[in-house]
Amino acid sequence: RALAVHPSGEWIALLCGDGQALEYSVTTHAIRSLFRFASPHPPVAPLHNGDCAYSPDGRWLVAWGLNDGCFVWDCATGRTCVEPVADSGTVFDVDFLGDMMLSARMNQSSGLDFRALPAGAPAVPSIPYSNWPFLVRFHPGGEWILTTGRDRAGQVWDWRGGRRVGPPLPHEGEVMAGAFVPGQPWAVTGGHDGRIRTWAIPSGMPMGPTLEMPATVLTLQFSPTARSLIACGFFGGWIGLYDWERLFPEASLNPDDARLLAELDASATINAEGGLVPLSAAEWLARWKEFRSRHPKFPNHSLSPGPTP
Repeated sequence: RALAVHPSGEWIALLCGDGQALEYSVTTHAIRSLFRFASPHPPVAPLHNGDCAYSPDGRWLVAWGLNDGCFVWDCATGRTCVEPVADSGTVFDVDFLGDMMLSARMNQSSGLDFRALPAGAPAVPSIPYSNWPFLVRFHPGGEWILTTGRDRAGQVWDWRGGRRVGPPLPHEGEVMAGAFVPGQPWAVTGGHDGRIRTWAIPSGMPMGPTLEMPATVLTLQFSPTARSLIACGFFGGWIGLYDWERLFPEASLNPDDARLLAELDASATINAEGGLVPLSAAEWLARWKEFRSRHPKFPNHSLSPGPTP
């Protein structure tokens, strides 16, 4: 179901569908069994459930997504921490923020809980969430979370303040996948409509081209250097690898020009009260002329999404 590399590079942890966690030695090729926590799901369905991660200092190995709560293994003592195992609620993500280990879970009262591990004490009040999420992912900086779900939209939240950041990020089907873009205030989302879309935070402005996939987008992940976007999907067994710098040359633009290009791509501008307002043909053409006057040879961009003058 998942694997994680120890910060030392000496061990690789593997989480299996039956709840068993193993460690593989990179140097000796030995395999040792660490723990097993019972899974209510059969090993074949749903195949995308289950994840694991080491803490940055390598002391903790955390597994979640196969059962209520999560399983915390103390690598220093070779023992488990009992408290989170008994904690009810489906855990969607775990992150390490400073000296705190934090889990995000859906509770039985239709809310997103945030618990400090390994004790499992509430870190902040719950966020009311009206629909079941398919994904909850922490921002690398720790200030936001990204949720996706059945309501055909991604949402970015200030989890400490309990409020949504910007408008919903819409799709034409259920949204299964999402990720924050390293080094940019952007997020990418994908789902049953077979499209991968990029959004600016907090405006919700679509950024760059929409990528068309052959089927449902199930997972989105950036490479450690953020040069590549990796996507995989259901129904057809495909994996896509995309050169992020070629897809989004906007990174070389100043903020004003990047916003202007985003408006051209989306054929819309941002309403002062939130949301998008479509551009007329005349408004789009005026922006196109302004952008071309500033960047007459802007690479890898045809500006084709706008209306024909």
